[in-house]
Amino acid sequence: MSDFATVDNVAAYTGKTYTADEQTRIAGLLADASDYIRAKAVVMGKDIDSMVEKQPTLSAVAKMVVINMVVRVLDASDSSSLFIQESQTAGSYTWSGTYANPGAKLYLSNAELKDLGLLRQSAGFTEMYGDGND
Repeated sequence: MSDFATVDNVAAYTGKTYTADEQTRIAGLLADASDYIRAKAVVMGKDIDSMVEKQPTLSAVAKMVVINMVVRVLDASDSSSLFIQESQTAGSYTWSGTYANPGAKLYLSNAELKDLGLLRQSAGFTEMYGDGND
């Protein structure tokens, strides 16, 4: 099982050139992200590798998702993009902020799970007062 994306894919996506140390870190994150997707698929009762084999376009989606997961971690490490929301007030010295990715963790959003075919919307109901034949 190989990773769904490469260090070169991340570099092309971000438009950055990475040092050897950064490339080593990114390679580790790519492996972790790919394994995380595989583990999530197992929990959902699916095999993502066989899904990719049967539907080659899913390979591009998996690559995109892995790159996004890694870029979120890299962005969280960059002090210029720590917050998704920040507010300041001069009078009475108020400041507040919301972290974009506290702890710089790899995670999958619900939209990404849907894109990979691992999350399907379902609907149902429960009869609260018997089976309706009373």
